[in-house]
Amino acid sequence: MEIAFNPEQTQLSDSLRRFLDRSYGPDHRRSISAGQAGWSEDIWREFAGGLGILAILDDPERAPRERYATLAAVMHRFGRALVVEPFLETVVLGGGIARRSKTGLIASLPKRISAGDCRLVLADFDPLAERPGETTAATAERAAGGWVLRGRKAAVGWGPAATHLIVSAVSDEGPSLFLVPADHPQLARHDFETVDARRASDIVLSDLTLTHDALIGPAGGAAALAGPAVQDAIFAICAEAAGVLEVMTETTIAHLRQRRQFGSALADFQVLRHRVAEMHMHLESLWSMIWFMVQHMDGEGDARAAAMSAGKVVAGKACRFIGQNAIQLHGAIALTEDYSLGAYFKRSTMIERQFGTTGQHLRQFRDHSMSQSV
Repeated sequence: MEIAFNPEQTQLSDSLRRFLDRSYGPDHRRSISAGQAGWSEDIWREFAGGLGILAILDDPERAPRERYATLAAVMHRFGRALVVEPFLETVVLGGGIARRSKTGLIASLPKRISAGDCRLVLADFDPLAERPGETTAATAERAAGGWVLRGRKAAVGWGPAATHLIVSAVSDEGPSLFLVPADHPQLARHDFETVDARRASDIVLSDLTLTHDALIGPAGGAAALAGPAVQDAIFAICAEAAGVLEVMTETTIAHLRQRRQFGSALADFQVLRHRVAEMHMHLESLWSMIWFMVQHMDGEGDARAAAMSAGKVVAGKACRFIGQNAIQLHGAIALTEDYSLGAYFKRSTMIERQFGTTGQHLRQFRDHSMSQSV
């Protein structure tokens, strides 16, 4: 099993590292997050043009494992720099649905996403649903000339930055997906900042009318389209978590070497050295699982879903252990605004719960594994 990036992926990772070191330092990131939009259009244009990373999943000539390993290299760098731009929501999640859709209005959007002109966001969250597409918060009715959507969507990640939304709603055929312009007059949006300094929206659909070609895929086909895209996003945030947790571990080690007590550096105390060793073990386990997930990205069905859930379980446990111990070993300084560790802890806490908790994915891993054995 391949457990390292190839030369091209390493070169891309190094280029992205240099760009982020130069243009996305902690002070710049904080100023971006504190701005009204919460993200930078200049950075987004550089992602599209100078770096070309908005198109890394678009090349059909590359094997899926190679494309997703490249995605892991990018997300790892994003995690280390705490990049807040809506790359995950647009390129991986919304773009993943668009790339799997061959007809309708959405078919033209992948090229616009790659060019940086379109930000496509999935509005699917429902607290009552454990699996993608199992939504009860919005309905879709056929009408003359198209569809009418009614209902609500909660906590739509980077809804404020979206040019288009993919909205899930229950039609007579079952859960379905629809392409909705973000500026639709019958769509109301309440924007807010999340705990990890990103943006989200609560959305209300008030008799929102759409044409027939706004339907994405077949009616009732939401799970078949959204499910694999959510799996892609789970893989992406596991790679992002590796970058986030690396920085937390490195920052903790530096703190223990600098801070002194009873005439010795904290790093000299054996019990603390053992604690840091456990943090490293969780991090190495996560990297091993990321490469395991890469090997399953060209699969489908229960095998692919089980691999993604297994990876999310390992990532969730790593986020919990490394995050909590980094805070404990630092003390109160870790959660001050001026100390960067607090921002990394907030992001790791969000990753732990994003796209399903550790407990939910344990149950899904069990279900998918049992389905394979039948």
